[in-house]
Amino acid sequence: MMLDEIQKDVIEPYLEEEKPADGKVDLNAAFDIDRLKNMEFFGRLFNEVLRVDPVAGQALLPRVTTRTERFGNVTIRKGDNILIWNHGLHHNPNEWQRPLEFLPERWDPTSPLFLTPEGKKRSGFSYLPFATGPRVCFGKVFADYAVRIVGGLILTSLDMEFVEEKWYTQKPYFNISANYAENVQIRATFKNLTSCLAYLSN
Repeated sequence: MMLDEIQKDVIEPYLEEEKPADGKVDLNAAFDIDRLKNMEFFGRLFNEVLRVDPVAGQALLPRVTTRTERFGNVTIRKGDNILIWNHGLHHNPNEWQRPLEFLPERWDPTSPLFLTPEGKKRSGFSYLPFATGPRVCFGKVFADYAVRIVGGLILTSLDMEFVEEKWYTQKPYFNISANYAENVQIRATFKNLTSCLAYLSN
């Protein structure tokens, strides 16, 4: 099902673009701003990837508190240094239905998974791959569009597979420094000669 959605949302529109007589892919036409904005499923896919395994997934966001707060028996005073664990927020069972599953449809406003387990709107702080507020990452929009462009190129030009079969069923160990402790290798081949020439000529 997911592969069908990717095919419909990303690959087919790209292939339908009129190509110049010399065989080169017109990237300006294939990835204009309106096209990128309409890649709805790809956007949901991107959000879910960053929820399940964010780029800085195990990293901790340092912050300084601006007022004193009490959480149960713990008091955090104004001016204290705290660390926010993104991965924990992204897998909070109070905010996410089936939090350990990879479900891009949870980002579809019409899906029941769009809400918390209690059927309420999720907190704005339940998903922080780029932080939030006045200190939100200024690369957020760039990253979103860059992934759509590069992802489209890869999906239409290359077939990819893991060199080691084990990575189809297990995730690599992820340490606190946000670096994978294991070497994950991918083998990429061009779909066909036309894809190869188009990719190399742009």
